Formats: sequence, C-alpha cells, structure tokens
Amino acid sequence: MAIDPVMVGVAGRVRIRMTDLNGSRMGFFVNADRGTLAPGTGSKRNGDGLTHDGPPSFGGGVFELEIRWTPQQGATRLSVSTLDANGDGRSSGDLGRFDTFDFVAGCEGRAYYEDLDRDGFGGERTRLFCEGDPGEGYVAEGGDCNDLAADVHPGADEPCNQRDDDCNGVVDDDARRRAALPGRRSRRLLLAARARER
Repeated sequence: MAIDPVMVGVAGRVRIRMTDLNGSRMGFFVNADRGTLAPGTGSKRNGDGLTHDGPPSFGGGVFELEIRWTPQQGATRLSVSTLDANGDGRSSGDLGRFDTFDFVAGCEGRAYYEDLDRDGFGGERTRLFCEGDPGEGYVAEGGDCNDLAADVHPGADEPCNQRDDDCNGVVDDDARRRAALPGRRSRRLLLAARARER
C-alpha cells in the first residue's frame, strides 16, 4: 500500500496493490474506522466503505486500486478485504484475504499491545495509536505469554502449578517440589522415598 503524506483534514491518495492473484474474478472492500473515504476509478460506496463498481479488471496476477482518504486527528485503521475467485460459481478454489494498515494523523505514533485479559500486559499483536493515547484494550507493556489468563504476565507470582506464570520461559522456577500426602501411611512413604534419595 502506498499513501500520500498523512495530514489532518487533507484528502490524500491511497494506492492498494494486490499481487499473486490466480483467479479470473476479483472483489474488494475497503473501510476506515476514522476519517472519510471517497471512491476512485472502478470503486463505489457500499455502506461504511468502498467496493468494486462492476467486476474489477486486472492482469498478470496484479490488481491496483486508488481511493481517496481524508484523515481525522488521531489513529486510523484501514481494513482491506479481497476475494481472488476462479469464477466457477462455487467457493472452492477461491481465496479470501484480509489486511489492516494503521496510520496516525496530527500526532506522534506508537505501537501498543492488545491486552485481551486486561492484566496490564499485552500479547504479541500490536496496533499504532497516538503516543500516550492507546485505544481501549491496548497497553504500553508487552511480554504476556498467555493473554487469556489475567494471573499470567511478566512479574506475576510463580506458584507450583506446572505452567510459566511470570513469562520468563521457565515453568515453576521459584517453586520447590513438595508432596502433599496426608495420613500416617503417606508420611512413611515420603520418609522412605527421602531415605532412598540419600
């Protein structure tokens, strides 16, 4: 994707180029979560985005599209969905693609981490926002090795539970092996096991 310099309130050209297309038919949909999109040659409005105006023409496995976008102050995500179809009227053999492109206008950009479990640490996925103004669900700190468990993150307590709770790459690194064996017979077994270890 190529884009003119991003300036708040000034319409610029966005050129989208798709390569390695194998089908005989092509479809696309582009939308932005901020700012205003305007159709270019071969595109038209469709709901909150732009789509193709008739079957798009392309050749040599390459399709190019130019649209106009007027950004607003802040962070914007452009989403591009494409369909590379073989034209046989069935979905088998067709290839759908989805990509996102992040931009900021009128501010310095910074990548923030998506924090799915809301523990203050994000996983691997990032998104560009204005410095100091991450969107809902995004944080400055990454390194969360399980972003679906709020008790797992860098610096977390490391109980003996057979998992890496503090995301340092070591399982139960601070825990000592303990056997919780209740009853007199269990204590005898534990003592016998310790005697054999010596």
